[in-house]
Amino acid sequence: MRYDGIDLESISNIYPSVLVRHQDVVTTVSMEWYEQNKEQLQLQSYTLIFIDTKGNRIERHYQSYEEMIEAMQEVARLLKK
Repeated sequence: MRYDGIDLESISNIYPSVLVRHQDVVTTVSMEWYEQNKEQLQLQSYTLIFIDTKGNRIERHYQSYEEMIEAMQEVARLLKK
């Protein structure tokens, strides 16, 4: 079973995050950390981070929170099959 080119059977963890810019640094942070510090950060995108069973990190970026939630719901639907 695949989602956006990702083999979901090889995924051990999925978590939502936010891609942010702070001065010259672009990185992902947790949703909670972003909410606490968003005045100091520039939002780049909402991000789902998939970690596979080998520890590799795969990111998918979304322009809105709603798009990311829809993607999470689709992944959940696929995993329930």
